[in-house]
Amino acid sequence: MNNRGDFNISRKLIYFIIYIFLIGFIFVYAVALQGGKIDVPFDDIDEFNDKLIVNRLFESKDCFAYEENGRVYTWVLDSSKFDEKVLKNCLYYGDYGYKRQIKITLNYLDDEKIIYNTNRDEIIKKDDWINNNFERYILVDNKYPGNVRIELS
Repeated sequence: MNNRGDFNISRKLIYFIIYIFLIGFIFVYAVALQGGKIDVPFDDIDEFNDKLIVNRLFESKDCFAYEENGRVYTWVLDSSKFDEKVLKNCLYYGDYGYKRQIKITLNYLDDEKIIYNTNRDEIIKKDDWINNNFERYILVDNKYPGNVRIELS
């Protein structure tokens, strides 16, 4: 057997081990670098739950979403559905009662309509409405521009 051939194989093996180590180090560094940049869309679970509630209100045919010929138009409000009875049925939690107090203000055609998911005498003071308020421009009855403000306590 040739001694020189044995040396070339062992030298290639050493380079191969160094390459694997460098590639592994670069991979671990890239993963660690990306780990700090992963964006979490919600700081806490309450904000996430609030977004789910708001999306249910305006994206479900059982709530306020406009429906025509079997098609549901999300974030288009049906003015005939915009009342407290529909709101209470939409967010009904069974025997657990209502988890959150919700106040929804609809502005369109120079008119303002406010609904609540609890009895008006149970509504908490205005100062106690916490930070999760959502405001968005919408269409009403697929014709009229409007603005809706959702306040959750």
